[in-house]
Amino acid sequence: MTNNKWLDMNDENVKNEIISWWNTARKNQLKRCKTIDDILLEPEVYKLKNQLIKYGNVSLRRLSFAIGVISHVKNNEQHTKLKHGIKSLNENRFKKFINAKNENSNYMEFVRIMDLLKNLNVMDVFKIAYYWNDVERKYLIESYYTKINVTEE
Repeated sequence: MTNNKWLDMNDENVKNEIISWWNTARKNQLKRCKTIDDILLEPEVYKLKNQLIKYGNVSLRRLSFAIGVISHVKNNEQHTKLKHGIKSLNENRFKKFINAKNENSNYMEFVRIMDLLKNLNVMDVFKIAYYWNDVERKYLIESYYTKINVTEE
């Protein structure tokens, strides 16, 4: 039976599978990977893919990219989204991250950011990494350069 829909990252079942995987995965080996092709050789990728495939089609390369990135998140902080965490980066580090042009340099820049920030919302990071493209890039650029609005009394 072929599934004709893509994963819905807002589906609670999908979220639960990803968080459950993150809580139990053997992340040390994933942390040693330097490229997406390295990650594709890891059994943890296929373990999560097999859980997610029942909810929709899964891009193996995108999944590998996202898995590699979230393996570097130290603590799952529900209220710390990536768009807020990046504001603590210096501008040069942020620009290097945002301007990476190919899949593997994007991956290594994500890893550097995760290693600096450590505590982020795993699902938020997973979604951004899985769907990484110019739209996500622009979203983070806008978030980085937008000041937090302060309500006036």
